[in-house]
Amino acid sequence: MLSDIIKNIYATIDNRSLWKNSLANIAKYCNGNDEGGAALVPLDPDCVQWRYGSSKNEESDLLYYSQWKGKSPLISHKPQSMPGDFFYIDDSFLTDEEINRSPFYQEYLKKFGVRRLQNCLFENFQGKKFLLSVQNPINASTETVLGSKKKLLTLVPHIIQAINIGDNFYYNKNTKDCFQCLIDSMPYAIAIFDKQNNVLFANDKMVEYGTTWYFYYQQQNKKPI
Repeated sequence: MLSDIIKNIYATIDNRSLWKNSLANIAKYCNGNDEGGAALVPLDPDCVQWRYGSSKNEESDLLYYSQWKGKSPLISHKPQSMPGDFFYIDDSFLTDEEINRSPFYQEYLKKFGVRRLQNCLFENFQGKKFLLSVQNPINASTETVLGSKKKLLTLVPHIIQAINIGDNFYYNKNTKDCFQCLIDSMPYAIAIFDKQNNVLFANDKMVEYGTTWYFYYQQQNKKPI
């Protein structure tokens, strides 16, 4: 099962929409059942495309981003600088009494059947900060919570790697698409060739000339048609 979960994590590299299902599998693996959940939370405002959660109840994400983001009592324990990946769990900082008095836990998380959180804060290759969160269900035993921590620790390196590669993939793809759009919009006929004089790319204007320019090019380079 673990190998399948890791495989699903890396499948998100070229298809970010798979994160919702992958997070559901991560939560199930860590908690041992379908209760609780997991979320990938981008902390930089220009990374909203990475917002994913496992909850089937859309109200959960809506409420978090509209009302509760930044209001967790764990926020005061977040490091000011990022010396590396930072793994922090609420039972390392918050007692049961503090959780019972916290609006974030009692008015928000409890509504969706969650009692405790396990978070990992990290940066991607562009320095953008992310939070990975696994939520333990209300009825989770101490043994289940302890096991969940260990399981999550084994998955965190794969999750970070998948986000880094995925972000790099989309960054390069967008750069390539922008370049192609720029070349296509130019009023001149443009073609790109490799060292063997094979056509790698021709913009729309060049294609309009059709076989005329291709025939001329092949004749000039003494290549058979």
